[in-house]
Amino acid sequence: MRIFIPVSISMFLTGFIWGLAKIFVYGERYGPTSAMLMTMAVVVFMVGLVSEQVAQLRFDRSEERNPPPPES
Repeated sequence: MRIFIPVSISMFLTGFIWGLAKIFVYGERYGPTSAMLMTMAVVVFMVGLVSEQVAQLRFDRSEERNPPPPES
């Protein structure tokens, strides 16, 4: 998640700020570029969640194969 969260936040903020700039600064309508950036930010975040789950499953399976030594 160290990679996916900053990328997702930056994409979302870029789309959000660009959308607001188009509306208030340029006086145009909200464009598809802003919507696509914000949607892709959510997709990138979800891919990050899935990759985190896969990594956790692999970590749990490796612990099952090699249990830690008993403490004395």
